[in-house]
Amino acid sequence: MIDSKIILISGDILSELLIDYQVGVSVIKSYDIKKIALDYFTE
Repeated sequence: MIDSKIILISGDILSELLIDYQVGVSVIKSYDIKKIALDYFTE
């Protein structure tokens, strides 16, 4: 016999898990985060 356990979670945790695992969500917009390449500006 397999023992199973039900764990109750809050709506905040549920929504975070849905977003993290991309379940029931879709990407509307994304953006790039860039950093300055400091070695480009050295002499």
